[in-house]
Amino acid sequence: MKISNYLSLNGEILDESQSADILKNRGFLYGDGFFESMHWNVSGSTILHKIASDGESSGKILFSDDHLKRIKNAFRILKFDDSVFDFNQLVEESEQLLKKNNILGDARIRMTFYRISEGNYTPANNKVGYMINASPLSFSGYVMNEEGYNIGFFKEQAKSRTSISNLKTLNSLVCVLAGIYARENKWDDILIFNDAGNVIEFHTSNVFITVDNCLFTPPLSDGCIDGVMRRQVIKLAIQCGITLNEKSLYPADIANADEIILSNAVNGIRWVKQCDNKKYKKVFAEQLFSLLKNHID
Repeated sequence: MKISNYLSLNGEILDESQSADILKNRGFLYGDGFFESMHWNVSGSTILHKIASDGESSGKILFSDDHLKRIKNAFRILKFDDSVFDFNQLVEESEQLLKKNNILGDARIRMTFYRISEGNYTPANNKVGYMINASPLSFSGYVMNEEGYNIGFFKEQAKSRTSISNLKTLNSLVCVLAGIYARENKWDDILIFNDAGNVIEFHTSNVFITVDNCLFTPPLSDGCIDGVMRRQVIKLAIQCGITLNEKSLYPADIANADEIILSNAVNGIRWVKQCDNKKYKKVFAEQLFSLLKNHID
């Protein structure tokens, strides 16, 4: 008797043709993949990605070179087959998707890459599938928050200190649980820790602090995301002569900081107004934000 491969999905029995793709999607089954979040911007700039399509593009991806480097690094670390990888094609597909969805302004583009293969923990091969989705942003370019964030700490779970932690993997449970905890406490964002007790990042962004006119951010070896906007902030700080140090941070450093700054590729630079009972400034945040705006305009 032939063994069939039907699948029950939320109470619905799927036949073999419907279940085949799901059973080979190792991103769903094992978290075997990663994603890349990017800012699609409709205004022109020399640092933006030039779309390889007929005619002038209606928009471009901000800091696409750094996004591409991070994608390639993730492929290398996760041992994905990159023989058919074409970033230009993915950007073109993103543009088509935006038009199909009638998104005319700035947008968040998410590219999700996952291994597609049979096998349990050990895949039969390293072929890669991908999914692109887009959602509109309520702002154009970058806009810094007028009202500073109120933040807290998430201590229930921690990230490990490995190169995998520098990637936006499909196993993002620490960030998911941190986000839930922040919502329960009515915080705008929340800081998470590594397994050594260091503060390494926000659940959505990288973290910078200022102390005595110096800028500090955790090193990648502490397990924080290798953020595209983190790279830009570091470059901008060096260019304008701000002293910058990569060092491990502790809760006491957060309490003693003059400023706390968030950075990510979609939202740009944001600032923190309060953590516990401590109030923070936004002098460096405004300076860095102004430099960033000048860089992309």
